[in-house]
Amino acid sequence: MKIKSVFSTFLMFAILLSCLFVSPFSVDVQGSAGTIQLLKGESIMLSAFSNYAGVFWTSSDSSTASVTDYGLVTAHTQGNVTITACIQSAGNTQSRSWSLTISNTPIFSPGTYIIEDSSRTYALSVEGPSFSNGAEIIASPLNGENYQKWNFIQSSDGYYRISSLYSGRCVRVLNDSPYSDSNIIQYQSNGSAGMKWSFLRAASGNHIIIPQSSDFSYVVMGTTIGFGGTDVKTIAPSSASEGSCEWVISRCLPTNGEETAFDRYWGGENYSLFNCFQYVLNCQSRPWNPSSPFVFMQPGDYSHTSVAGYNTNPSLIVNAVERDVSFFDTDYGPGYIFEPIGRYDECPEGSIKVALVISSDDYHWYKQDSDGLWSHKQGQLPVSRYDISGHLIIDPQTAERGGYQTFVGYFALTPWNIIYSAEGSMSSQISGELYYTMFVLPSESYCGRPVFIYKLEDGSRLRWETDRGCFYRVTEEKETLISTAEGNEILHRLYEKEMFEKSFGKTK
Repeated sequence: MKIKSVFSTFLMFAILLSCLFVSPFSVDVQGSAGTIQLLKGESIMLSAFSNYAGVFWTSSDSSTASVTDYGLVTAHTQGNVTITACIQSAGNTQSRSWSLTISNTPIFSPGTYIIEDSSRTYALSVEGPSFSNGAEIIASPLNGENYQKWNFIQSSDGYYRISSLYSGRCVRVLNDSPYSDSNIIQYQSNGSAGMKWSFLRAASGNHIIIPQSSDFSYVVMGTTIGFGGTDVKTIAPSSASEGSCEWVISRCLPTNGEETAFDRYWGGENYSLFNCFQYVLNCQSRPWNPSSPFVFMQPGDYSHTSVAGYNTNPSLIVNAVERDVSFFDTDYGPGYIFEPIGRYDECPEGSIKVALVISSDDYHWYKQDSDGLWSHKQGQLPVSRYDISGHLIIDPQTAERGGYQTFVGYFALTPWNIIYSAEGSMSSQISGELYYTMFVLPSESYCGRPVFIYKLEDGSRLRWETDRGCFYRVTEEKETLISTAEGNEILHRLYEKEMFEKSFGKTK
């Protein structure tokens, strides 16, 4: 792939800068500042003096941690080591030393990872996608496919190989080049220096990915995204290129093959009737009446054990779902489960992984899709795979969730798989009267917006304008806008009462 000339010009400028200034990813640590802790395979850039040209670097034990001529330290194995920098100035020798402790803990646990650029707009990908040696590594929009997923394989010297889940081949600097502007390709594993990588933690928390082949020149894996391209190449870091050589590395949660593909309009044209809880259950209708939509089902509804505070207390929510699933398993099982599960544990056969979060006044559910990414349904809105920052959700625990700051946990859940099947408009029987669900035509009122109107026991009506998320209390004299919380609470009471009467008969 060709790179724009402006990028080549920038690279030459960056190389000149690297000869004059300390790397923006360096740390200036005095020997008396204490011990630096590193993980096996981790790197750190040390800054001894204002100019690292002419500095002589040594390691007391290069097998434990090595240091390059420009102060890049790479941890290889567990142990303690001293790094020293010396410089001659006006006939005098100046020196600084750092004490390092290397832990045997790996940077990356076994598993599958996604590597995104610092803006989280693009992901490291195999071009094509291809299984062939020499296929280029590029940056492309994240979509969850296997050619954007990687395994980190650590060797005994601490360096990592980055292996494609799609092709099984490893990320390599073309011809093991130590210079900038070199292509990154995939190649069969052979242990070459251009195929071994260490990782430096940037101030932002992102990673700088450094090939062993750059030990004397300091080039890193970067992108041309900021210059209108999608190439992945080696670049010389400078303050002007920090963003283009930082990577966000996220571990994927394992799947078990039971997950379903993402469906934005789950529920079809009636998607606005169903909430996040029904979405993870895959339940749109009452089991005893598939032609009757189970609108905005809440935890505890199926077991008739809904309690006040269900939306803010995590233990109440979890207990209510446990009762619902237990009742459902008794009615339609066996084999239905809802149980806590570890973040990186694989779900039992027949179940999928879901996650629960809460805010100060609400709960919310996420579920894992077949490609390993996550999706969720916010009230009457279509299903989404994005968090509040507009990023695809790789892990709901680390996603931007807005007000839902409390992460309750992951659960293995057996989907109920009850899908609404009625044709045309829908109705629901509440308190012996028919409450119509209406999709208003453009020639009628409400400007063609979809609305639901419910007749309440006091003679007033609740109008729910789903596209705007607004609730109105309507009487013969006036209509009053009420809060979303009050509108949802009225709906919850209506459907709770309806389900009780369906099961036990009407109360006098």
